[in-house]
Amino acid sequence: MPIMVALDLIIQIGLAVHVIKTGRPYYWIFIILFFPLLGSLAYFLFEILPEVGNSRTGRKMSRNVSRAIDPEKSYRYHKDQLYIADTVENRRRLAEECLQLKKYEDAETLFDLCLEGPHEHDPALLTGLARARYGLGDFGGALDTLDRLREHNPDYQSQRAHMVYARALEGLGRTEEARDEYEALSAYFAGPEAKVRYGLMLLKSGEPDLARAQFEQIDREYGRRRKQMLPEDREWLDVARSNLR
Repeated sequence: MPIMVALDLIIQIGLAVHVIKTGRPYYWIFIILFFPLLGSLAYFLFEILPEVGNSRTGRKMSRNVSRAIDPEKSYRYHKDQLYIADTVENRRRLAEECLQLKKYEDAETLFDLCLEGPHEHDPALLTGLARARYGLGDFGGALDTLDRLREHNPDYQSQRAHMVYARALEGLGRTEEARDEYEALSAYFAGPEAKVRYGLMLLKSGEPDLARAQFEQIDREYGRRRKQMLPEDREWLDVARSNLR
């Protein structure tokens, strides 16, 4: 059997199984099987692609692909928008792009400019400023910024801000405090990163048995769904597994 024919047959069978498992109308099976290639393409375009595009993972994958093709496309767009209208929102959006591109000095400057008037203690802007300062290696500055955030926004909750806080403590060598923050963060952080970082801090603290138990728990929780995870989450799972060898 020619390779292309065999490959097309495998794809058809796989898509037919997908129809059944996901509860889609059975007429798709006939379209897939009786219209080789065109039927498979139609099913992908009308059923799979919209679903992937509307998911969190799909949207993130789409953004990652766009960034891989032209890393500064969004940055240039928001820079132009700021030139047209110098508003706090346009500064914030450009600052976020600077963080993505690791232009931390530019991000710090932009976030500083945003923190004025009614936005002086805006928690999202302060979180961005803390991320920029952490990126610059200014761990003390990042902590000061987040302490300011907490002082003026005591009810504000952000797993991103909490992660920066824990990492800044680690960067300053405040191991016990960082370990405690990672432990608290791991209870609600989306994905395995916080749990893995907590396990690594347990190792640094001279508690290998507790660290191993943590890594085993991560493997049990995420191991079976590794293929469905975002690439960065898979990397953290692999770190946990590497510490079990």
